[in-house]
Amino acid sequence: MTRFKGDMGVMPDYSDSNGRSKSKGEKKPIVLPAKVATPRGIADVLQVISSILLRLLVFIFLRWIPARGAVPVIPTLYGIYVLSWLLHDIRFRARLRSVAKAAQSAAGAEDLKQLADNVDVQPEAGALKVEPSVDTNGSKNLLLTPVASQTAVEHIAETPTPTDLAAQSDAWPTVTGALSNLIFGVSTRSRRWNFWSLVGHTLLFAMFFDSFISPFLFPSYYEYNLRFARVGALGPTDAKIHIRYPHPLPLMDGLQEDIVDEAGLAALRDSSILNPEPLRIVWREASNTPDYSKAHAGGLGYTIPNQVKRWERGPLLRLTDSSDWTATGHIQNLWPATRYEWRLMFSHNSTFTPYPEQSRFFTTFPDPRLASNSLTGSKSGIEERNPVDDPNHFTFATSSCVKPDFPYHPAQFFGWNWLLRLAGIGDQPGGITQRNRIPGFDLMAERLLPRRGEAAIRFFLQLGDFIYADVPRVRKQTRSAFRQLYRNLYASSSFRRVYEHIPIIGIWDDHEFRNNWSGLEEAVKNPEGLNSSTTAWDEYIGVANPDPLDPGEKYYTFRYGDSAFFVLDTRKLRSPASEPDNEAKSMLGEYQKDALMRWLGAVNQTATFKFLISSVPFNTLWGGPLDWDGQHDTWSAYFTERQQILDVLQYVPNVIVLSGDRHEFASVGLRQTVTEFSTSPLSMFYLPVRTLSEENAKGPEGEEKLYKYIPDGNHKWTEFEVDTRDAAKPMVHATVVVDGSEAWKVTVVGIPVRPIPAQIGERMCSGKGNTSRVSCLLAKYFGLLRTPTTGGGSTGGGISGENTGYKPLSFDLDESTSHES
Repeated sequence: MTRFKGDMGVMPDYSDSNGRSKSKGEKKPIVLPAKVATPRGIADVLQVISSILLRLLVFIFLRWIPARGAVPVIPTLYGIYVLSWLLHDIRFRARLRSVAKAAQSAAGAEDLKQLADNVDVQPEAGALKVEPSVDTNGSKNLLLTPVASQTAVEHIAETPTPTDLAAQSDAWPTVTGALSNLIFGVSTRSRRWNFWSLVGHTLLFAMFFDSFISPFLFPSYYEYNLRFARVGALGPTDAKIHIRYPHPLPLMDGLQEDIVDEAGLAALRDSSILNPEPLRIVWREASNTPDYSKAHAGGLGYTIPNQVKRWERGPLLRLTDSSDWTATGHIQNLWPATRYEWRLMFSHNSTFTPYPEQSRFFTTFPDPRLASNSLTGSKSGIEERNPVDDPNHFTFATSSCVKPDFPYHPAQFFGWNWLLRLAGIGDQPGGITQRNRIPGFDLMAERLLPRRGEAAIRFFLQLGDFIYADVPRVRKQTRSAFRQLYRNLYASSSFRRVYEHIPIIGIWDDHEFRNNWSGLEEAVKNPEGLNSSTTAWDEYIGVANPDPLDPGEKYYTFRYGDSAFFVLDTRKLRSPASEPDNEAKSMLGEYQKDALMRWLGAVNQTATFKFLISSVPFNTLWGGPLDWDGQHDTWSAYFTERQQILDVLQYVPNVIVLSGDRHEFASVGLRQTVTEFSTSPLSMFYLPVRTLSEENAKGPEGEEKLYKYIPDGNHKWTEFEVDTRDAAKPMVHATVVVDGSEAWKVTVVGIPVRPIPAQIGERMCSGKGNTSRVSCLLAKYFGLLRTPTTGGGSTGGGISGENTGYKPLSFDLDESTSHES
């Protein structure tokens, strides 16, 4: 018989510190051995490195710069992280099984030892127990019964099992472990926490992938899905209408019998093939012409009711797949400063097309020959910044660099953006859940297109990088690939809000083809790719611009009232940047430079302000160790030619250079006579590094002076209000807008170019006798004698007969809303 030395039926190793037995149902807590939590090795080092780099590069790619170099690196890092995560998990589970097995073996041996120490073996005969007993007669007796042997041992001591250890590993980690995972990405002893860490890394990679393939997800990727109609170049008597209308006549509709050979064999062909000019532009003067002379702040005060005019037949539009269904119609013989409405009409039956659904409008430029010496009137209200009938007063805007869906917003992630829209989040125009969104155009529309009759600017000058054909990857340089990017651009609801109301003209830069390209080099190395890029740009941008000065080129000029514009092509004709900087190296080419010099001579004394448009900065202040192409891709690399041009510009009054490209804003004075405004991006990245400094200037000390530098902001444009109504004090009010808010204001005060009334009055008072006295009194009465302006830094200058040179432009600054540079 077996007897225990302790309490019967209770194992001695299951007593608490006070010697009290545990209840049968109570479980002993299981403690996971510390060595199970940290199976470290080379895989964990790779996990830390890949996690940190993955998160950093995805953030940079989505918010700062979608660089091509990150495209192969990010998937590689994600793959390394997933493999190291899986390896850690496999090793962790194997360690759990090993520890559980070792713990069970150790516990079994301990139980056997304790059993041997606490069991007393006795002979088989058991002891007798005396118990009282009462029989049926009521007499008391003693009953002897043997005591049963107690041989069963109830084992309730518990040892860790693999299931128990796995359950404990699903608990949340310690604070230290959680912080290590969040900061370094290393797996913890909690498999649950590790799982959500993997989910987070996968979500980051999914956002990167979503951003990378987004141009292929939009319906405009297919050539038959996009229609648009917009106004391009305008003039006093003409306008260009740019449209895209794929398959205007339905396929297999209107079949006609076509004789194809002399034998009289006939075939049925589709009418859309037989008629390559299926659409026509019709136009007429708008029935209600706004009376801008009586406009007040906040809206149009009056309209002049006109008799409804009949529709005039405009140009036919040739639409074929060879031009990707794009065409431009040139409407001529219009009246200056007049508002017109236009529509599209089928040429075969004279019915309106379903798109656009309603009439569109444009207003021709005022006649520059009517530029007067002085116009008076209120300057309050947004309408007065942009009157449509004043050749001496108008507003326009410039910027460059546009990429849809950048910076990337998590709310636009494919899939849950639909759920957010159903919840009413970000579903408004320009909302954060919209795909193919261009926030810069949304901000521009909200600022310049209030609920009123006319836009707050007359036109928008886009200075290049309208698409990014090489970011985030270099596409196949085919005509189809370039066209897809332009279709995505025009399909954007953000861009549509602007181009349906504001005329847009522009010029190209490098990213319409590839980064930092030069035409003379690419014409030899990659003529097919360059031709494909050129064709696509012409179809979607170039055909709507003013006519080029030379056939087949991109540079052009135009005028608005008393101001003249020359838009340079700084790509097609430039020499490779790697060539030595000498007189043979050129950015413009011989013919374009000659055209520029002839234009400067023509407008020198016939236009008050001359705007020279360059897609890349004319100044040389960008550069430094953190700017690897600031001195390579701009005019700095063509310094000899730039100095030759500047030698001429410094003697031409009131020259303002407008540029972009650098994803920053800067205003720079060149030789104190030329002012440059470089503005970008409209909707693209900026970097939190400073790359512009006067120390980078290549010319003589003091030749370039930095007025303002605003590097931060993803969405920048500059509005220019040109006011030459006062011939003695012509002005350009520049307003820099960053992320929808005014960041800096400056007024450039020019010198008189046209004869001013004061000069006429001086002549009337210069004679002798009574006639001269009467003339002088009349001059004073009509305000033809002016008191010279003093103070305020607004004195003019000019070219005198002496070698005094051209006095610098002056500035009136408004720093109330300026950013720190």
